[in-house]
Amino acid sequence: MNSTDEGPLTGSPAEIYERHLVPAMFGPWTDALVDLMQPVPGTAALDVGCGTGAMARRLLERIGPNGRVVGLDYDVGMIEMARTLSADIEWHVADAQDMPFGDGEFDLVACHQGLQFLPDRAAGLREMCRVLRPAGQLGLAVWRSADLCPGQFALGQALGKWVSPEMAILPPFSLSDANVLRELVQGAGFEDISVEAVKKTSLFSTANRFAEMVVAGASAKTRNALALVADDDRIAFMQDVEEMLVPYVTELGLELPMEVHFVLARSPK
Repeated sequence: MNSTDEGPLTGSPAEIYERHLVPAMFGPWTDALVDLMQPVPGTAALDVGCGTGAMARRLLERIGPNGRVVGLDYDVGMIEMARTLSADIEWHVADAQDMPFGDGEFDLVACHQGLQFLPDRAAGLREMCRVLRPAGQLGLAVWRSADLCPGQFALGQALGKWVSPEMAILPPFSLSDANVLRELVQGAGFEDISVEAVKKTSLFSTANRFAEMVVAGASAKTRNALALVADDDRIAFMQDVEEMLVPYVTELGLELPMEVHFVLARSPK
């Protein structure tokens, strides 16, 4: 459980993401996925959809200076922020569906909450398999269904009411089915696939603060969806979110459970 959401929400989306959402939401999942993958010192690792590089930095801590860590993201702003946080990682602005790497360059590929945003997920997974050495390791984190993440679910329900019904499902939750996820990974050529459901809790000061952080610092697709709320409707929109999250208010603040699927797999030998 983390809460580092104090202070004004100033700066670019990448700065807000790194300063607020990484500690409060994404950091604990990053640490858990790295622990699950158990990267070996001196190896080569790729973080696909790296954002501001939280996963890549954790991988570097485990792999050490004798290895190689690379971060890739299509969002220029995220990569620019990542570069300011670590000069020991190779950063690339590129398409995960057509990566600028040779076959078998990496021992490990991680993708933390990025796969579901790809227009062609199968192509992205095939690329991850291609750049892995034989029997290389894949590690994925993908949100489970939105109803298991009540904070995001409340945002989606409010979007469905104030924008349009089809907006009720936010993009991050579009790959929540474990069977579909497993079939995608298997179809890309991976073997020894395991899918595990994991639950954690994040702490925010208030429901309004949680919503502000997501609106200002989430992925571009999520920010764009939330930006569709008309200015005249924003107060009512936020009130709806707050009302839906009343059951999660405690003496500590807003305690939001969240659930993901962790996927581990190997490229063919």
